[in-house]
Amino acid sequence: MQFTALEFETDQILVAAARQVGRHAEIQHAFTIPMGDRDDAKVAEAIKSALAKHGLSRAETIVVVNRSSVEIREVSVPPAPDNELPDMVRMLARNEFASLNDNWLLDFVPLSNDSQAPRKVLATGLSPERHRQIIKIAEAAGINVKHIVLRPFASFDFLRPTLKAGKSSLIVDLAENQTDMIISHDLNVVATRTVRVPASEDTEQRIKSLVSEIKRTLASARGSLGDRNVNEIVVLGDTAADELLAERLREQLSVDVGFIKPFQLIQSAPKFKLPQHPAQYSALLGSLTQQISGNRHSIDYLNPRRPIVQKSDRQKLYLYGGSAIAATLLGLIFGWWTLSSQATELAQLDTKLLRSIEKNKGDSKQPGVEQVIGEVGKIDEWKQSDINWLDELFEYSERFLTPDDAIVDSFDAGSRRDQPQIIVRSRMAGGEIESAVVNSLDSRPYQVLPNKWGESDDDPSYPTSVDLNVLLSVDRSDVIKQIDVKAAAFLKQQMEARRNSVPQQ
Repeated sequence: MQFTALEFETDQILVAAARQVGRHAEIQHAFTIPMGDRDDAKVAEAIKSALAKHGLSRAETIVVVNRSSVEIREVSVPPAPDNELPDMVRMLARNEFASLNDNWLLDFVPLSNDSQAPRKVLATGLSPERHRQIIKIAEAAGINVKHIVLRPFASFDFLRPTLKAGKSSLIVDLAENQTDMIISHDLNVVATRTVRVPASEDTEQRIKSLVSEIKRTLASARGSLGDRNVNEIVVLGDTAADELLAERLREQLSVDVGFIKPFQLIQSAPKFKLPQHPAQYSALLGSLTQQISGNRHSIDYLNPRRPIVQKSDRQKLYLYGGSAIAATLLGLIFGWWTLSSQATELAQLDTKLLRSIEKNKGDSKQPGVEQVIGEVGKIDEWKQSDINWLDELFEYSERFLTPDDAIVDSFDAGSRRDQPQIIVRSRMAGGEIESAVVNSLDSRPYQVLPNKWGESDDDPSYPTSVDLNVLLSVDRSDVIKQIDVKAAAFLKQQMEARRNSVPQQ
């Protein structure tokens, strides 16, 4: 049986295909499909043509989405068994995610197993817009998507058999323009972050940037690991530069560092040829091996964790069924008697209900329910789209340079003329760092405007003074239209439900 995995990147689509040999995967194809500035229809046509060329049109398909396409939050829940976690996580996740609703695809991994103590899970959501785009392209390309998985978790699934139980690990999954850093403990993912290091940088500069990001990840990992230390670092790469990165980590950090080439962990067909940049296929290989081995994907948006229906023996089933039937018959008799004796009251209630529905439409003296719901919805929508400065401060600190390279003297955040912005005054260790901080911030929806670059004699360790004006992009152009549509649909649904609930005389 054949399986195909696709990963959508900014300028290309990664494709890998494998077939089942016993309970193992044998990789047959690995290639890229250039995208450029194509629209969804042209992307679908390109996928359809490429899959047909390699004889993969009928293969079951797994789609891998990267970290930037989803939201991830750590959610705390009360003591509960595993079977009750799915419902509890979805309910509590509404308070943790900025825009989660019933249309989002949600899945999670437990971070603790003690059902008698408060529990934590790592929950992740895929927006309905991104889901619809994936399905639209897949249907136009003639492929059947069975699973949608998350890149860092798929890479971890691929590497899990090589890790040791009880250890804390940092996995550095190198791709062409982005690197996933995955923190795990006892064979479970506890945190993940993605950093972008342009492939255009020279080798030394790229290694220096990655080492700095890895140190930053190790410093922040103690919170996710419960004050444990990382025991090992595993670098997933393929090039000589990737091996050099592993060697630099061994020199600078007092921790075991391993280097693994992804395609060495999977059996390949006799005529298989390695693709360009093999390291970026680790998530695709992980999703294929997990599917073929019959194991559940750690994160699967189309097949999320759900409560397991407990089976009962036949004797108990008969007993409970008989009790339920007896209770139902008694209820029907009581209901018939009640309805017969209260026919007049029900007719009066029916009349009052119809009058209330007409009143809810509003008149010249008072607004209708539709108008009130619309106005309240606008306020709620505005609050959801407002800037959360704590989140922006956290994101900024994650992307800014380490104290070895820069010191922040002041950080001012606010809105001026409806434009959210951050003003930062800092000092840096050298001029070559200036572009690094701007590039790091530009990867977010920021517009970085350097107000001042200058020399400072106050501190010889940080001779460059920098003033940055960081503008945040907030697009609210479609908020009002969306509110009108949602409010109208909600009001119509409520009116229909009320009419249907009135017994017919």
